[in-house]
Amino acid sequence: VALLLAAAVTLPIIPREALRPDDASRPALRLLLALAVTVGPTFVLLATTGPLLQRWFATAHAGRSPYPLYAVSNAGSLLALLTYPVLVEPLFGLRAQSWAWSAGYVAFALACAALAWRSLRGARGAEPAHGEGAAVPPEPRPGVRRMAAWVALPAIATMLLMATTNQVTQDIASVPLLWVIPLAIYLLTFILCFSSDRAYDPPIFSITLVVALVYSVYLLQRPALPLGFHVLFSGSLVFFGCMSLHGETARLKPGPAHLTLFYLLIAFGGALGGVFVGLVAPVLFEGFWEYHLALWLTPALVLTAQFAGGRPDLRLAGGAALGLVVLGGVLVTQVQRRSEDVIFRERNFYGVVRVIERPSASSEHILRTLEHGRIVHGIQRTDPAHARAPLAYYTPDSGIGVTFAQLPPADQEEIRVGVIGLGAGVIASYAQPGEAWVFYEIDPLVTEVAERYFTYLRDARDRGATVEVRHGDARLVLE
Repeated sequence: VALLLAAAVTLPIIPREALRPDDASRPALRLLLALAVTVGPTFVLLATTGPLLQRWFATAHAGRSPYPLYAVSNAGSLLALLTYPVLVEPLFGLRAQSWAWSAGYVAFALACAALAWRSLRGARGAEPAHGEGAAVPPEPRPGVRRMAAWVALPAIATMLLMATTNQVTQDIASVPLLWVIPLAIYLLTFILCFSSDRAYDPPIFSITLVVALVYSVYLLQRPALPLGFHVLFSGSLVFFGCMSLHGETARLKPGPAHLTLFYLLIAFGGALGGVFVGLVAPVLFEGFWEYHLALWLTPALVLTAQFAGGRPDLRLAGGAALGLVVLGGVLVTQVQRRSEDVIFRERNFYGVVRVIERPSASSEHILRTLEHGRIVHGIQRTDPAHARAPLAYYTPDSGIGVTFAQLPPADQEEIRVGVIGLGAGVIASYAQPGEAWVFYEIDPLVTEVAERYFTYLRDARDRGATVEVRHGDARLVLE
């Protein structure tokens, strides 16, 4: 109760003005700082209450499993996830949401205090009769291998969720709220696996996981397929993969005596998976290779957990090992194929930037292309005689081209242009002498690539236009 009240000091959960980023450097650290200061204390208290209440429940209701409450908890998370974008966000402003959430936290703290008082009184009333009857033997402490599984299985599940989300939302298509789908599926697998012991059947889900992996590898070879295919099969992979990983976790759950240790290690594993994808992978890998790693680690860990429970059939174990070798080879080959014709590639917090150089399919020109994920953000011919021609979606007959064709000459009216998003700077090919152009770009790496591998900005300056790039979130920089 004291901790709940202490965390309430941080309410309401409205970020302070001092936390607004004034530049684009170290975005991950700035984001973590803003979250830690704004919602950190209340988040920690809310996150740790679930295991605590389940422990109180196990004490008050001996013989009844508290684990279905874990399914109920995740059902609440799923309900919030699905209702927020369609009900809460459209109907209420951010300040109203913050005050309503803060009021809800206070009500939660009062209810938790009442439960704590009731649990304490119940424990005191049960003390005199504690020694009566036959003594219940204490449950043995879980072994190291079992506790390691409690960490590893949720870690790979979180890794699979986040890597798949990155793959779909950054490498395939940047669609608002698309990340809700894999996260909802992830929570659904928790609900199913912990609500009933019959929800997860290892042989059935092993087969469906193999099918989902085959389709996922196929999608890696066919990135141009419609987005619906990617969402459907990526969602299937998250479902069958997390059902297998969470199902094996649920099979290893201990009795109520070690419930809090179980949840602590599950949370620790989930945090490890999240830290790896969110902070380590952007430094370690040049591409979204953690997705390929998750595709291999998911079946490997599920099979390890299944075979560790008893003496495995040698033929089945040999077939599984061969399948993992084949899968690993296919994934490595796919990574190598993504490196063909690449003259530059680097990854940071905002994603993967690649510069590709290959012959044009319709002419003799060599084309240099800037890609962010799989999205094209600019094309230029390498031949100096044709390098200034705008290509891709900035051609003269495009909406941008028609718009600039209607503008008066710069000597008749001062032209000032603001552009949100730099890309390769193709639109700067329309800049005329005397005009002032300002690009707003959140990713400094994109600016570096546009200046180094493309000449649109340099050519505009040579023509007498003033071209400037300002870094940061355009909404804040413009403000």
